[in-house]
Amino acid sequence: MLKGTKALLTNRDLFNRSVKRFSDVAKLNYLSYVENPTAPNLVVLHGLMGNSMNFRSIATHNELKGLCNSYLFDLRNHGKSEHKPTMSYEEMAADIDAATSELGLDKFYLLGHSLGGKVAMVYSRLYAERLKGLIVCDIGPFNYNDTTKFKSSSEIRALLQACAKINLTGTTREKLKVELENAANGKKDISGLLLTNIEQITNGNYKWRVNLEAIINFYGQIMDPFSHSSKKYNGPVKVIAGGKSEYVPKDRLSEYNTIFENFDIQRDVTYIEPASHWVHFTHPEEFVKEVSAFIKQHEH
Repeated sequence: MLKGTKALLTNRDLFNRSVKRFSDVAKLNYLSYVENPTAPNLVVLHGLMGNSMNFRSIATHNELKGLCNSYLFDLRNHGKSEHKPTMSYEEMAADIDAATSELGLDKFYLLGHSLGGKVAMVYSRLYAERLKGLIVCDIGPFNYNDTTKFKSSSEIRALLQACAKINLTGTTREKLKVELENAANGKKDISGLLLTNIEQITNGNYKWRVNLEAIINFYGQIMDPFSHSSKKYNGPVKVIAGGKSEYVPKDRLSEYNTIFENFDIQRDVTYIEPASHWVHFTHPEEFVKEVSAFIKQHEH
């Protein structure tokens, strides 16, 4: 069943924690879908400017909800989770480790899309002992700041900066919708996502639900390849990518070997050919099929 959203790790919890890695974690909001307490657990992380709601239809899909329990988290500075001035991958991975520990999820499958996929990959290197397997959706260990190969990086940076200039006082939701569409160059799917990140405070006054300042400040670091570490994850991995997406180039798949010990391109990568970056949104049936097959493979 669906539990109400819940903030994890109260101030008292944080004060009582003696483990250093939990000392500065963000309190995370999450949605949980639990039908069978003995079923395997799946933790899901959304992408940049997204939130836990992005994967609700995936978690409640008949094929998946009967197979596992799903926990959908808002990353720090997103959704209803706590805002922090910093958001390195190591910090975001520590947030997830603290939150899942608080929930008593000792071993689980971890699925991440885009930004969430990068957090998941870093998590696999730092907390491998807690994972049953890793599912990475349309993202890789690449330098997305290289705009000669990844054109969308500079476009997203410009979009975020345009969003920061939008006046949220003395306006209406309809006017904001138009301004966001203009900032997104008419791409209504993108502007629609951005609009979900704006909430009304009082009549005519709005605010960003996300910590837009921190996201902009750390955007370059978010787009960078991973920080220096020779440690590799040696557990089961599945990469699900969109065939029309630029985020996982087919000629660079060997670079996953730098972070995954036993990575095999033929076995561990699936392209859903008609899909773009939002694989789970535009092709949910194919996406759920791949996720379910991966979990079933490692549960039997």
